[in-house]
Amino acid sequence: MNQTTQPTTEKNKQIIRNFIQEVLDRHDIEAADRYFPESPKPFKQFLSGFFQRFSDSRTTIDHILAEDDKVMVMMTGTGTDNQTGKQVTMKAADLYRIKNGKIVEHWDVVDKSGMA
Repeated sequence: MNQTTQPTTEKNKQIIRNFIQEVLDRHDIEAADRYFPESPKPFKQFLSGFFQRFSDSRTTIDHILAEDDKVMVMMTGTGTDNQTGKQVTMKAADLYRIKNGKIVEHWDVVDKSGMA
């Protein structure tokens, strides 16, 4: 990584750290609007149902890497399933593409084996 890309990659990593902390860890669904160029209505609907089911869920960033306009995050989510009372753990690998300070693309792989 050269010196001209380092500030951008660090800025992009901070955008994703803030997004995860505000939206996924603090359950501030409306904060998602700040991170996408358009309101992510389906994502916010998903989160609403998820946070109702796992009202005490917390998300921890295990690893975060950035290159060019992409940020890769490995994270762990924990919480209690309000339907079963069971404590669950989920692992995820998410890849975000950032443009003009906003998340413009997102891919993820979620390991839900800790929910069984």
